[in-house]
Amino acid sequence: MAESVAKQAGMEGNLQRHVAPTSSLNLMKLRTFVITFTTYATFHVARKSFSSIKGELSREQWMVSSLTSQSNMYGLMDMVFLGFYAVGLYVSGMLGDRLDLRKFLAGGMVGVALVLVAFGMAGLANIHFFWFYLALWGINGAVQSVGWPANVAIIILYGLADPTLAWKLVMLASGSFMLMQSAVVYVFLVPVPPKPHLHDDTDVQEASKAAIDEDDMCAPEGISFSRAWMIPGVASYAVAYACILYDVGAIVGSVVGGYVTDRMGGRRSLYIVSSLCLAGLDMQFLFGATEHMTGILLFLTGILMGGPEMLITTTISADLGTHASLAKNAQALATVTGIIDGTGSIGAALAQYVVGRIANCHSVCEDTALTDLTPRVCPTTCAWDSVFFMLQGCVVVGMLSLSGLVVQETRAAWHLPG
Repeated sequence: MAESVAKQAGMEGNLQRHVAPTSSLNLMKLRTFVITFTTYATFHVARKSFSSIKGELSREQWMVSSLTSQSNMYGLMDMVFLGFYAVGLYVSGMLGDRLDLRKFLAGGMVGVALVLVAFGMAGLANIHFFWFYLALWGINGAVQSVGWPANVAIIILYGLADPTLAWKLVMLASGSFMLMQSAVVYVFLVPVPPKPHLHDDTDVQEASKAAIDEDDMCAPEGISFSRAWMIPGVASYAVAYACILYDVGAIVGSVVGGYVTDRMGGRRSLYIVSSLCLAGLDMQFLFGATEHMTGILLFLTGILMGGPEMLITTTISADLGTHASLAKNAQALATVTGIIDGTGSIGAALAQYVVGRIANCHSVCEDTALTDLTPRVCPTTCAWDSVFFMLQGCVVVGMLSLSGLVVQETRAAWHLPG
């Protein structure tokens, strides 16, 4: 009897040593979420880096190849990246369930960093060989695939993928990150560069004369909002920047999607199909839209598409990764996430090629030059109407693939017999 009591006391002591206090666990959850949030943000920034330099590379005609033209190089690089990324997601998902997630994630980040550094060093070394950059960007796609499955698996293991917490934690992490960055700005940022050190009397005299001239000049004044629009190039860059409104809308849509599905009792398929349907209708208004209306429609499309994307790649992956058929085996989390996101990336990789073929962009030079010194006008025309019709067809396919789940959820909501 005494031996059994002692054994039970020993087991309770071991259990207390392995179970963290509630306050400590909550703090660890918050820290884990902030770390994974910022980690995937760095993956995303690294993945978008090529998009930000693509225009400059095209203007400089930096890459050279005898097998393909300048117009096809960058689309081919995007397609190769997404192809390797898609295949890598399948592999990374399986590896994430078998390896230490912390080491696996850190190794992937190191791999991405090395590829980006190699890309920049190749530019400094005046390397113009297109196939070198293509191979490098394919490797980048493979190592980039580590980020999503590993981060999602960690979040699910900590119970942070609970749909009732999703949008709240997004806002909390975003606010925490902004607070930390504001502290860095306030403490370390020097808004005005210091004046250079003066070495001799001549420099001192010139600096004194410049200071007197500055005192005689009027302080620079700001210009009006309407006058700023008249500066050459402002309107063009503003319209181009409006395309980013899609990403802003996707962020808003992710928050709204989590909130709405919580209020719908977790019926996510119905919300996803409804959003996709509205997004398809929204695309219809892009035909012939003005510049300002295009920006508004891109923002709305981002809202309608961002919510379904967030739900499919996070919350639904968590549900499927802990499905009852797995007998509570949590080792399928990263694999399921990799399968879902990898399949989507395969579609995106194919779309890179299909959109380019359908758009069929080409330049037609017009002989409107009055003199030899006047440059020729070579406008670029694309069949964007056909591209939008193709995208609407993709939306229809997505809705049909979820139609069975919508029927099941509707029957369950109305307590109808299956």
